[in-house]
Amino acid sequence: MFDPSQNFRLRSLHRRSAILCALLSLLFICPQTRARTADPDLRKALAERAAFGADQIAALERGEPVAKLIPSNDPREVAVCGVIEIPSDPETALKAFQLSLSLKKNSILQSGKFTNPPRVEDLASLTLSDTDIADLKMCTVGDCKVKLSAAMIHRFQKSIDWKAIDYKEQANQLFRLMIVEYVTTYLQRGDAALIEYADQSRRVPLAREQEALLTNLLYVNDTAPEFVRHLKAFPRSTAPVEHSLSWAKINFGLKPVLVITDVSTYTSDVNGAPRVLVLSKQIYANHYFDASLSLTAAIADQTRTKSDLLYVNHSRAGALASSFSKLKHKIVEGRATEDLKSLLGQTRLNLDVVLNNSSPSFEPTLAHRISESRALGIISWLVLLKVLGTACYFTFRRKMPRSRGPASSRH
Repeated sequence: MFDPSQNFRLRSLHRRSAILCALLSLLFICPQTRARTADPDLRKALAERAAFGADQIAALERGEPVAKLIPSNDPREVAVCGVIEIPSDPETALKAFQLSLSLKKNSILQSGKFTNPPRVEDLASLTLSDTDIADLKMCTVGDCKVKLSAAMIHRFQKSIDWKAIDYKEQANQLFRLMIVEYVTTYLQRGDAALIEYADQSRRVPLAREQEALLTNLLYVNDTAPEFVRHLKAFPRSTAPVEHSLSWAKINFGLKPVLVITDVSTYTSDVNGAPRVLVLSKQIYANHYFDASLSLTAAIADQTRTKSDLLYVNHSRAGALASSFSKLKHKIVEGRATEDLKSLLGQTRLNLDVVLNNSSPSFEPTLAHRISESRALGIISWLVLLKVLGTACYFTFRRKMPRSRGPASSRH
């Protein structure tokens, strides 16, 4: 005989089972949906290459800025990366990042862009400091206070009449000419034309340095191999990548620094979501740097309502591997991560300003301004290290007992 109560119990059981299945599906499906909206390749790169832990990934998911050091085996190198989720498309995220950079003070004395082909007129406003010109008088291969190639050093010694009244103008004219020749050759031959610094006894081939930095660069090697192939094959590659060559002379209180950068901008899709990659490669610096490479990436999610903004910088400087190297690394690394985290946080706050006042299209020159501004911050800390190292040297020297001649050598 049919029992109505049993039928009710069966329906209740089926209802509870359906609810349980729905809850279980939410537990498994929702995280997967979240994972699809963000770029899983970026999360993987952050975890494996930058040692992001669960807490840092969780902070990123909450919209907080996260900045970390990237391990390096080269004592001259400082590598830092930072990322934040921005509720916008990639181009707007980049504009907000640029606004954050523009709020930070800098000391650009002179700057300009190179035409193609480069001309001496592109450097019309560039002048060497009096200190640099005085150093060039005494400059020899292996012992020079300005970073130059051996051929450049020889030309300064042979082509300048250092006794002439106008020797300073001669030096400036020759320097501009050599820079234009160098940049022209780079545009024709790519990395094969990069300088080998011969200012110290240990020569530094920039092509080798930049190749090492690119090989270790976060994210792009695994997710944009076509972009990396273009960078290695430039200028022979026909990939749709925009290049911009520019120069800036920056003052930080000691020696002004001339930096020349090649900025490459590549726009693509990741599973249908837009992405903008901006890579800045330093092709010359007359002080402090051995090499520097940075990546700014804005990567949209599948909904196109959010973007991950990633910034990575690898910089090498001989001063970091000299005396007090641990102390120098600690200072630079600490401030680099703090400054980058602050910069990313400010970027999120600037989003409303950009949305209300931004221009209707993405400007390619934005890439140059982004890369240049971050380079300036790193240079400033390297200059501070030089001051700090000098101060430490004299402090320790004063504390050391003075030698009393031959008698003391017996101890």
